[in-house]
Amino acid sequence: MVSFGVHVAAFPDDPRKFGELCKKIENLGFGSVWLADGLTRNMIDPLPGLAYASAVTSRVKLGTCIYVIPVRHPIITAKLTATIDQLSGGRFILGAGVGWKEEEFTASGVPFERRGEVTDECLQIMQQAWEIGEVNFQGNFYKISGVGMGLRPVQKPRPPVWVGGNGRLAAVRAARFGDYWIPTDYAVEGYEKNIGVYKEACARFSTSRGRVNVASHLMLIIDEHKAAADAVAKSVGESMHSSLKEVKEWAIVGDPAEVVRRIEAYNAVGVNYHVFNFATKVHDDAGIELFARDVLPSFN
Repeated sequence: MVSFGVHVAAFPDDPRKFGELCKKIENLGFGSVWLADGLTRNMIDPLPGLAYASAVTSRVKLGTCIYVIPVRHPIITAKLTATIDQLSGGRFILGAGVGWKEEEFTASGVPFERRGEVTDECLQIMQQAWEIGEVNFQGNFYKISGVGMGLRPVQKPRPPVWVGGNGRLAAVRAARFGDYWIPTDYAVEGYEKNIGVYKEACARFSTSRGRVNVASHLMLIIDEHKAAADAVAKSVGESMHSSLKEVKEWAIVGDPAEVVRRIEAYNAVGVNYHVFNFATKVHDDAGIELFARDVLPSFN
């Protein structure tokens, strides 16, 4: 069974419209709403944003895509995420990553070149806080003894952790600490190349969830007319100094029939969850509606 979520890439000036969009995503049959993270970028922090979304929805999962783990203290992150899980009745997903923007690490005093190591320690500390309620940890970056956390998540033993990142190290980290691996803007060939690394790591770390879980995080440009979708993709490519052909390698572009074919290609290499950025303004949700009407039924 393949599931779908929507990454809300832009936040409206009026937060009520964000709430309306979350409700629409839920009512159209999507499984989740996702917000990105950027400590120094002009965007809302995803955790209070998802707490807001939890109040206006009742069914959809609420996820970060992707929360930059090493630039915050893990005890604080554990408390904030447990709070959202409580407020939402157990609907929170932590999409976790190491980050890529060096100025965020400069601002937070974390060594950029060692961000992977810091992330690994943070995830272990958060796991203790969520699952045990007390943290005892001695690492290279954090030394914590007997720190209790009274507020625990609703989900047991913890909220799902989806580890982002496109390389081999990210795949191994996902197997070691996560429930899903979710690369961003990954072509089908990227999965074909590295999904074996992920599967091998899952076996090595005795992953017990019963199956290997792999997600996509992709831009999706859909229109009833293929030429119109191509025109939008061409404009996106020009803004990134890329050709239309290059955009189509790492994004899903086309009319509903082409979108179905492209999703099936990802599914064939092992992807079983898709998080789509519809590449539209937050008020222009025609693509979301078209996808729900003409694509979702092909996968129900």
